[in-house]
Amino acid sequence: MRCRLMALSVGLLACGVSAAAETFTARYDQRVTQNGQMFVSRVMIKDDAFRIESDVMGMHSVSIRNATGLFTYVPAQGTAFRLPGLDVTQQAIEEPADYLAHLQSRGATKLRTEPVGGEPCDVYTYTDPQHGQVTTWVSQQARFPVRIELDGPGGQTLVELTRIELGVALAETLFQLPPDIKILDGGALLPGLGGEGTLDLQAILERGRPAR
Repeated sequence: MRCRLMALSVGLLACGVSAAAETFTARYDQRVTQNGQMFVSRVMIKDDAFRIESDVMGMHSVSIRNATGLFTYVPAQGTAFRLPGLDVTQQAIEEPADYLAHLQSRGATKLRTEPVGGEPCDVYTYTDPQHGQVTTWVSQQARFPVRIELDGPGGQTLVELTRIELGVALAETLFQLPPDIKILDGGALLPGLGGEGTLDLQAILERGRPAR
């Protein structure tokens, strides 16, 4: 597994430009395994915004977080749902611009160093109040996670990241809803699904599926 870092970002940092002043971008494939089910997504991140493309229940869905909120929509339906949060199987990486600082803020402990897909990784663990015990494998080269294991009340969840690209060009339109799309309040339609503060994407899409 190889993570590609853009030469431009490296050059700017070498010239003394603060990393905080730069736009952070990332793109990767994400595979989440939970309770015998597998969820495969393509994730794009630009600073605090993200876009997650998935195929759920035979439908292509897109989840977008931008300055106006968090939304999930099925392009074929023309309807978007505004959500308070996403289930763990449909989330992007937390604080990806400085993941090691994120681990430090969680009080993570380094356990060991071992390869994942031939890439040297540092292994950290910490306890999360919502997800339980979290173990994460962080690429030494990219300083970005490639594998995360969660062992909490809902069982075990495995998150695997591949085809990681950092510093890629991502258009602003990727993080915007299509024009003239109808927006519904997903929280009002299906309150309480998916755990505290989140909604189950499958339930949301089932509600929006056209009648047969």
